[in-house]
Amino acid sequence: MSIFIEFEMKLLSGITVLFLILYMPRLIGWFGWLLPQERLHSVKKHRLALIIPARDEGKTVLPLFDSILAQDYDRDYFHTYVVVKEPHDEVIGYACGMGADVYVDESQQSKGDCLDYCLKKLLEKGATEYDGYIIVDADCRLDTDFLSAMNDAMSNPAQVITARKLVGNYDYTGTNASNWITCMNGLIWAIIDELGNRFKSRYGLTTMTISTGILIRRELIEHWGGWPYRQTLTEDMELQRDCGLQGVGTFHYSYARLYMEESPEHKVTNKRRTRWMTGMTAADRLYAGRLANRQGIRAFWDNYYLLCLWLVYAYIGALAFITVLNLVLFRPEVAAASFLLIYTAFFALSAMAVLADWDNIRLSFSQKIMLMLMHPLFYMEYIYIVGRAIFGWKPKSWEKIQRVQY
Repeated sequence: MSIFIEFEMKLLSGITVLFLILYMPRLIGWFGWLLPQERLHSVKKHRLALIIPARDEGKTVLPLFDSILAQDYDRDYFHTYVVVKEPHDEVIGYACGMGADVYVDESQQSKGDCLDYCLKKLLEKGATEYDGYIIVDADCRLDTDFLSAMNDAMSNPAQVITARKLVGNYDYTGTNASNWITCMNGLIWAIIDELGNRFKSRYGLTTMTISTGILIRRELIEHWGGWPYRQTLTEDMELQRDCGLQGVGTFHYSYARLYMEESPEHKVTNKRRTRWMTGMTAADRLYAGRLANRQGIRAFWDNYYLLCLWLVYAYIGALAFITVLNLVLFRPEVAAASFLLIYTAFFALSAMAVLADWDNIRLSFSQKIMLMLMHPLFYMEYIYIVGRAIFGWKPKSWEKIQRVQY
């Protein structure tokens, strides 16, 4: 073995050991799903506003509307508001047919704009009768007891409450849930909620506030006077960072469940992933400096969990660079070793996510094992996506994402 190869092998070992030391607190958080979350009960029946951004969604909204009509929560205590962009959007007819109010915001350029328009309209007409505002994307479906569970979650004093997100369209792929793109992309929700938000909620850390299946209390909406997070394409990542910065309490309640759509099309999936990562890195640029100025032990650990993904970016990025460099230099031993470390890191994440979401993944035992093995390769695509996001490339606008046809 040449001196250069020996040096690089030691370098790979050193980088990996350092990463594991720095990332260990986050690794511990992966195991949060093993501890059952306490069920809550609210003695008060809260009044809830259900807000649905539905620009150009067509018939995609119908499963969601059906699930709203099927809620076991008293209909006198919640009302649905649907927001579209065009005055002739076909969603308007579906929304009116199920008793929702419709707002047309022709100027919206992003989901943040849409939410701001709707919330300001509600505040203008004095809709302070609502105790909480729940945002749900048009391509979701709700468990029958979703609103009841969110009502119970409000017994926690947090001002922002997120629900458990699951993949809802395994059964719609036409292949008995064996579409691998759908399955692999769907693991993101287990990673966010079961491997992240469960642990963070237990220890009072800022959770990841994905802006679907999310409840925001009236006091916070009134303080904002609308929706203030519109500087990036990921309004929810701006919200999360600002909650940490302002000390706004967040909480994840795993018993309130909704079902997300995951596209079986690779191109569509990558378009969505690109939007997420460019928005996330942009949100970090906006807030990282101010977050770093917070003082105290709790702020230190909250900042760690908010920003520790950059440790992953640095580690995987370094390994990817070493892999490519050694391929160019015709040193296959080092290239193979660094590639294997990337695969191993993503395999550990994939295996834990599949185990955490085992009962919800409608695959056979052998297919679940195959999912664990394939998912790391799928996640390696993030190297390119995140690289572009970090070095300045971003989508020009809020692009429409092709929906699954139910």
